[in-house]
Amino acid sequence: MFERGKAAPEPQEKSEEIIGKDIPMRVFSMPEELRGRAAILQEEPKKEAVPEALQPIIIPVPLPAEPQPVILKKRVSPVLIILLILVLMGGTGAGVWWYVVTYASPPQIIETPTPEPDPVPTLDPEPEEPFPGTDTDTDGLTNVEELLYGTDFRSPDTDGDTFLDGNEVFHRYDPNGLAPSTLLDTGAVRVLERADVPFTLYYPASWSLSAASTNGKVTFRSEENGSIELTYEEKDSLTDLSAWMKAGGISAKGAEETMTKEGYPARSTEDGRTVYLDLGDWVVSAVYDLGDTMSIEFLQTFKMMMNSVDVIEGADATMDTMDIETVLSETGGDTLE
Repeated sequence: MFERGKAAPEPQEKSEEIIGKDIPMRVFSMPEELRGRAAILQEEPKKEAVPEALQPIIIPVPLPAEPQPVILKKRVSPVLIILLILVLMGGTGAGVWWYVVTYASPPQIIETPTPEPDPVPTLDPEPEEPFPGTDTDTDGLTNVEELLYGTDFRSPDTDGDTFLDGNEVFHRYDPNGLAPSTLLDTGAVRVLERADVPFTLYYPASWSLSAASTNGKVTFRSEENGSIELTYEEKDSLTDLSAWMKAGGISAKGAEETMTKEGYPARSTEDGRTVYLDLGDWVVSAVYDLGDTMSIEFLQTFKMMMNSVDVIEGADATMDTMDIETVLSETGGDTLE
């Protein structure tokens, strides 16, 4: 028997002496395709294995492992690290500062600055308004004017004729005497008589009169304070006072239209201290200037002077000085309405 897997040795050819003898034999010839496989064909037949009894297969099942706690690794935030560093630095700095202040440096005296008060805004002073002078007896004349006319500042009717002293002065009567006595009779006033002035008027005898001027202006000054300035100029007699004021750019707003005691049209401002008179061929502009004081002391005297203005008939700005009696007789200055 051949070993399994090895090929059977090829048959040896018989010797030549056998060949040629008449020995009957049967020669089998192996097919070409079976050559080399004889050993395989001569193997013993395999015995079929008797199946053994099947044993139960036990598959070990692993027991579940005990649960292990999950340990999560905490991640430290960079922000927390930075804050921790800052806290440590701040604590260290505070400790150093405390040591320096407590032991290394002398005590410091900290003065609290006194807050400065807020600046008070500077307000422009309001212009002072003029105010009436003192009139103790409320008769229309201030105490200063009572001295001009010789009246009693404690009695509203000095002569007892039932007319207030201020009302009598306004109409050019004597407030300290019975009618027909006038201011001119008492010597308390004078009459303007100037060659360069085409009209007449009364003015307090104690006041001074300015020298003649070339621009048609004359000024009266009191001994106390204040003055009255008159400016006069020619105009067309057909032009009324309103048209003249408008042409000259003078506002007539608030100006009261009135009439003087001599019958001349007039315009007076609301405060009564500026008056325009229409004398036909002339216009007179009169202004009461208070001077350095705001006290209005001579308003009634100013009105009396405007009531006394009267044109000298046929006079011009270069008229000759006329006798006062002649002027009064021609203009009716010796009579009062």
